[in-house]
Order: sequence, then structure tokens, then C-alpha cells
Amino acid sequence: MEVGFDPWNALHLAEEMHADGFEMVEVRQGYRTLSEPTKELLSAVVSHKISHGGHPVLRWMADCLSIRQDENDNIRPVKPDRKKSSKRIDGIVAAIIAMSRLIVKTDKGPSVYETRGLLTL
Repeated sequence: MEVGFDPWNALHLAEEMHADGFEMVEVRQGYRTLSEPTKELLSAVVSHKISHGGHPVLRWMADCLSIRQDENDNIRPVKPDRKKSSKRIDGIVAAIIAMSRLIVKTDKGPSVYETRGLLTL
């Protein structure tokens, strides 16, 4: 199991979690690392392969989400300016980071979710 994290202002927490036994993996917040998982997550939502069950906070974050696209059709989420807006997208970005790790793990073999299924907390 891995925990993907944005290294910006999170290295101390990542070191603590690593010391507690978690495998920590940096997922930088740029087109190179976020384009493919963002496209995968959006595709899964549009095709109804993923659902948040109507969770009001996640729905609000999804409504706050903006996407930036470069000249090569790469995309990434854009965080609203915290000084100018109360909008937040942290839960969506966390899902994109999780998707980025799923893509990498899928390339290496079957996922535990294929044999065990999902666990709900």
C-alpha cells in the first residue's frame, strides 16, 4: 500500500508517516503527473463507473473544480486562490493523486481490489 502526497509543505508529515510504516510516494502537482489520472477520474465519473454517493462536501468540491489545459492537451486541476475564494478542491485532488498511484500499480499487475474488493470505512 502507498500514500501519494504533494511534497509542497508536506515533507515533515511524509517523513513521520514513513516512520510509522507507510510507503510514501511524491506526486507533484503538474501536468506531467496529473494529466493522465485527471483524465481517468473524469472519464470514470462521466461513464458512471465511480460515484461519491451524493456526499455534500465532495459534490461541493467537484463544483469548485477548474481544469487547466496546455498546448499538448494535458490537463490538471487548478486550485482557487485561497485569498480570493472560499472554494476548495482538496478532496478531488486527493482522488486524482490516488488515481495516479492506481495507474502505476495497474501497470505492474493486478490490484488487491480485483481479488478482495473495496473496503468501506
